[in-house]
Amino acid sequence: MTVSEFPSLASLPFLPYIDAEGVLPDSLQGQVGVFGIFDQSQTLQFIGYSRDIFLTLQQLLVRRPHACYWLKVQTSDRPNRTMLETIREAWMAENGSVPPWKWH
Repeated sequence: MTVSEFPSLASLPFLPYIDAEGVLPDSLQGQVGVFGIFDQSQTLQFIGYSRDIFLTLQQLLVRRPHACYWLKVQTSDRPNRTMLETIREAWMAENGSVPPWKWH
């Protein structure tokens, strides 16, 4: 399993973090994968991975609502931690720098 098997960060579409009613994308409930969070100007703020992207996005929205305007997401039906970390690292390298927001 190599990084070339997965889309680059740049090739993924921007998705709204929340819709006009303030709701997160329902399609991400229970989904496993890697995601990037972007601010209003579509500047990358965070790259992470989760076993439930929807729940993680809820938590992150509470922590930094001003940074949560856009998403890019790559889900996987058969994930493992190594694969998720590999994609995350590849996206950071593609970005050219570590995003400013760290989740501790």
